[in-house]
Amino acid sequence: MIIANLSGAFFMSKTESYVPVSDLWQQLNANNRLRCWLGVILAFVALKLHGFTTDLILALFPIVVLMLSAWGFEKLYRRFKPDLTHKSKGLLHAGLTQSALDLVLLTVSMHSTGGAISPVAAFFIIYMGVIATLFPPRFLSMLIGLSVILYLSAVLVYIYSWLIPSALLVNVGLQATDSARWNIALIAAAAMLVNGVFVSVQSRHAYLRWKQADSQGFFLERMQKITTIGLENTESGDMYALLANLIREALDADCIYLTRVDEESGDVFSLAASGNSHSRYLALPPNTRNETTFTASVMRLGRPVVAENSLLSPYVSARVALNFPERSALALPLVGLPSRHFFGALLVTFSHHPHYFSPEYIERAHQVADLTALLISRLRLHNEAVRRADLLEKFAAQVTALTSNLQQTTLLPAIVESARSLLGAQRAALHLLEAETHQLTCQYSTGLSSNYLVQMTHRFNQTLLARTLETQGVVLIPDVNQDSRTGPIQDLIALEKFRAYGVFSLQGQQGQIGALSLYWDKPHAISAEEVAVARLFAQRAVGLLHHAQLYARATEASLTDSLTGLANRRDLDLRLEEECLRVGQRIFSLLMIDLDGFKAVNDNFGHAIGDSVLQQVAIALQGAIRSADSVFRYGGDEFSVILPDTDLLQAVHVAQKINVALASTGLHLPNETQRYLTSCIGVASFPADAQDPRALLEKADLRMYRAKRQGGAAIVSSD
Repeated sequence: MIIANLSGAFFMSKTESYVPVSDLWQQLNANNRLRCWLGVILAFVALKLHGFTTDLILALFPIVVLMLSAWGFEKLYRRFKPDLTHKSKGLLHAGLTQSALDLVLLTVSMHSTGGAISPVAAFFIIYMGVIATLFPPRFLSMLIGLSVILYLSAVLVYIYSWLIPSALLVNVGLQATDSARWNIALIAAAAMLVNGVFVSVQSRHAYLRWKQADSQGFFLERMQKITTIGLENTESGDMYALLANLIREALDADCIYLTRVDEESGDVFSLAASGNSHSRYLALPPNTRNETTFTASVMRLGRPVVAENSLLSPYVSARVALNFPERSALALPLVGLPSRHFFGALLVTFSHHPHYFSPEYIERAHQVADLTALLISRLRLHNEAVRRADLLEKFAAQVTALTSNLQQTTLLPAIVESARSLLGAQRAALHLLEAETHQLTCQYSTGLSSNYLVQMTHRFNQTLLARTLETQGVVLIPDVNQDSRTGPIQDLIALEKFRAYGVFSLQGQQGQIGALSLYWDKPHAISAEEVAVARLFAQRAVGLLHHAQLYARATEASLTDSLTGLANRRDLDLRLEEECLRVGQRIFSLLMIDLDGFKAVNDNFGHAIGDSVLQQVAIALQGAIRSADSVFRYGGDEFSVILPDTDLLQAVHVAQKINVALASTGLHLPNETQRYLTSCIGVASFPADAQDPRALLEKADLRMYRAKRQGGAAIVSSD
């Protein structure tokens, strides 16, 4: 009955052994083997002492039971081996039951070795020392109490002669009175109790040290796992949630919350929460800078804060506290590296309150917070490096694409689109400084109305933004509704409905040559990396614009006659090809003009006067044609005229008009000499006379030479 009650108490208890479960299993098996060997030795001793008498049977009974129990429990322990971790309590309870059985067998052994004066009482003390390292203090105390009760009960039974012990000790000459037996029993019981106290105290100290070591080991294991996951994971959302769950395990908390502080606005945002609270926590709106929160409190104080009841804490407002089911909280600052700036908080919470946070617990939580801050900083630096590399790669691709195009008509749209794409803006505009007016004029834009561009260009200098752009080279407005500098242009902003704005100055060698404006439809805080890349892009854009201007000048020079300012023969070939390739096969005509009597001017007055005559003829030709027509200097004293949308008959009328204009233009020659020129003109029309540029030019040239053979002022338009 005693054993049954004791076993029931063992199984109802939640206390665990401080010996690791694998070591406990090995120790219990080793003790079983020791019991078997001890049983064999005791059997030989009993045989030696009792011989083959009836007393031998009584002496062997507890020995046999001991060996049988050892064999039975060994079989039981083997059943625990495949799953020791989940069956650790069952293994402990089995060991406790076997120890209780051992104490009963020791009591029975007293009967065959002299009863109250038996030396077996010393084995109670020895046995307690053997099992002191196996069981926690609570169970050890129960076993010590059981041993004392069994021993004293047996002594009382012998004193009152309810049982007669073996006469073994009497046979060897040791006898004792009832008083002596009682004194011996009290001394033995006192020794057992004193030994039990010492054993219990030492066991409790060992148990506490084990609990601390086990707790520290588990904590370090969690810390190692947190570190490993933090170093392996590069996805922000996933890593934050994993960190929260691991921190909850490491600190044995009900829930863990991670917060983030916006560096510019000071608002507190949800970063992650452990368990099922994650989604709900992320859905909470941000807390403003002026609201009392745990994050704001630790940022202000620069140290951890404790709230045993958050509803009554000065560190958090009741409105914020009601958003969370937990009532006790420990808030710790998260300080980023390498700049040691505060960027958020770690909140350790418990549902029951008030909850006591010991100094040791706060120190551990502080270690976790430092590690968490380090891992989050590492992740943020990693993401910034990746984002910076992506920006630079994107920047290189954009600049490469722009470099291949130096025509200003297509370069300006390409610069605007590249800048918009590079920084993820929805709208953009490029303003360049006019050389004559020294005013910024929009050359190309996307997503902006013409009225806004005109008004903004006119009113920009009235705002503080102009001075900022002049001194700093950049204007950044993350939210136009929160920046007072946008006051003078709020009406324009309201019409365009953009929320963020950035302007980057385009600086050339002689100063500002323009500005590049970017617009975002939502509030947008441009990072330092984006600003750096945008500045670099602006520098490259300035270089490209400069090269485009040089290219345009070189192109113009290669297509312009330096003497007359007219387009030259090369430009004529290009224009003829363009006209022939126009969609719809439009008609046009070509005039080839040769001046009459120009050689005499050169011979009589020299080439300088001849050059002056050519310049006067160029002016006269330009005055005789339409604005849609084009005049070219073909070479020497020969000129060409392209007449778009003009058939052969109409072209002949234009040729006659040209001859009249030349004949009525007085040439200014030395010595106040007055002379008039005429010209021979060949006329050809596309596609009636030819269907490709070269054939058309040959046809008109051939007709011009025929006109020269006919005489001055002749016009030939057919073969």
